[in-house]
Amino acid sequence: MRFLSAALLLSTSADAMSNGLARTPPMGWSSWNCFGGGQSQEKMTTIADAIVSTGLRDLGYINLAIDGGWEDFHRGGPPASGSKGPHGWDFRNLSDHYHSLGLKLGMYLTGGFEAVYEQEAAWASMLFAEWNCDGLKVDHMCQGANCGTGQQGHEMAIDTQELTIKRWAAAIAAVNATDRVLFQNCGIGCSPSSGDGIGAQPWGEWCSETANMWRTAGDIAAEWSAIVSRLATVASRGHLAGPGGWNYPGSLEIGNSRRGTGLTPAQARAHFSLWSITSSPLILGNDVRNISADDLAVVSNIDAIFVNQAWAGFAGDLLNYSLYPPANASKVNITQVPRQSVWWKPLPNKSVAAVLFNSGGGTAAAPISFKFHELAWAGVDALGSGKGCKVKSVWSDGKGREGRYDSGFAANVSGGACFFAIISDCQ
Repeated sequence: MRFLSAALLLSTSADAMSNGLARTPPMGWSSWNCFGGGQSQEKMTTIADAIVSTGLRDLGYINLAIDGGWEDFHRGGPPASGSKGPHGWDFRNLSDHYHSLGLKLGMYLTGGFEAVYEQEAAWASMLFAEWNCDGLKVDHMCQGANCGTGQQGHEMAIDTQELTIKRWAAAIAAVNATDRVLFQNCGIGCSPSSGDGIGAQPWGEWCSETANMWRTAGDIAAEWSAIVSRLATVASRGHLAGPGGWNYPGSLEIGNSRRGTGLTPAQARAHFSLWSITSSPLILGNDVRNISADDLAVVSNIDAIFVNQAWAGFAGDLLNYSLYPPANASKVNITQVPRQSVWWKPLPNKSVAAVLFNSGGGTAAAPISFKFHELAWAGVDALGSGKGCKVKSVWSDGKGREGRYDSGFAANVSGGACFFAIISDCQ
């Protein structure tokens, strides 16, 4: 089954509500791309233990989520007070275990099904008052002629999605959980489009007003073409994200083997680099109980995580659309990532991160370059007068190109790879 997604709770743009959460992009793990609908309480327990034993918890991967498949959509509403969940799940016991490990437990519901639609108050009481969960992902799948709108189809209409999410926000507030529940709105980035969200319709501004993170595309897979196409859905949308609410193109597919053909080591590094520089939530989608040493090293890279979590006023974006934003930037959605591109994000202390990216799937290398002054955009006083900057590579395979450069930087980048740099000490 394919679940379309978008975001986690209340954001903090100038006119947005705030629950004080997701001040930096959320980090964690989600079950769907690892297990599909085949989760169990035992699997979720052992995943939590592995997040701790691998050191991932200490790096910030603390938001763990049970995705679609745990519930019976046709049960007719939440269980009776004091009871366990369907199929013998003891969610209170599970959340207690997570909390004992310093982790948080998120849940999933489909807002369009009769067992959920307009029963948000009852579900919120069960999820957050009784089961003591910490997050919620609301999907917008719709089935049958009685999905609240009488509409049949895979997704609820955009206006119905908005009403559903606002009811959820009120229901969570009613159980005094707004300061601890990370809320994910799942509906292709709050856009009235279907499919992968590429070429999407204008952005629904209500999304960033009610959610901590929102999906910008359909379900991702461990295939290079899927990584690149999902990246396209956050290009030109960096201005929409910030402390409290984040663009979310999908879970990280590094080390995932259930969905897709897998990624090469260079593609895995590029995938992590691009999610990091665009401030996308770092949500693992692999079986961390069996993660390889190489994959663990990628998702544990301290410099990449620092770039993802740092905030200096802009979430990161494709450089061309940062330098020359269109008049109505909220209505732009890049349909295809250029074969060679530069992505950037300002960092604290007058530093900048940049990713030189070659999206081609082959091995042919191409020269990619930028001038340092191009990275000082939108009033970000990150760089000096052009007398040179220090370039540090995030990945070990780029260490030979580190050093000081006078006015800009260039590198030959192989297809399906990137050069990820932190630029500082400009004079």
